[in-house]
Amino acid sequence: MNPVDAFCKHFEQFHRSSPSDLRKFYTEDVEFIDPVNHLHGLNNLATYLSALRDKVEECTFCIHSISESVDSDIKVCFVSWTMMMKLSSLPTKPIEVEGVSHLKVKADGIFFHRDYFDVGQLVYENIPLLKWVIKAIKSRLREA
Repeated sequence: MNPVDAFCKHFEQFHRSSPSDLRKFYTEDVEFIDPVNHLHGLNNLATYLSALRDKVEECTFCIHSISESVDSDIKVCFVSWTMMMKLSSLPTKPIEVEGVSHLKVKADGIFFHRDYFDVGQLVYENIPLLKWVIKAIKSRLREA
């Protein structure tokens, strides 16, 4: 299985995945960036993802599309997805966030992974008081 397919399979059932699976598609020197973190190295990424996995009751990614291009020996991929997550600590409805992963891949695996998503959609809009404030702000912006 190629690294991008293995990546997609892993995250489709993230809450059931094993940290050891990361070696199937990431390189040891992987760089990971999202709106909250900037990590270097497979061990640091594995630690971060394990901590995240421990906080969720369920977390899956629905993969919508994969776009690929090749520039010399590097494959560049954009994977669009919707993450559905239910936190163990909050008895709320599942949180859904849409995003895109930008991946750079060499023959030995994914060496660059950057996630783009709205952190407000993930966090702020799921805290009752802040959710109300965010909706009020968005409503006023639409009226302007």
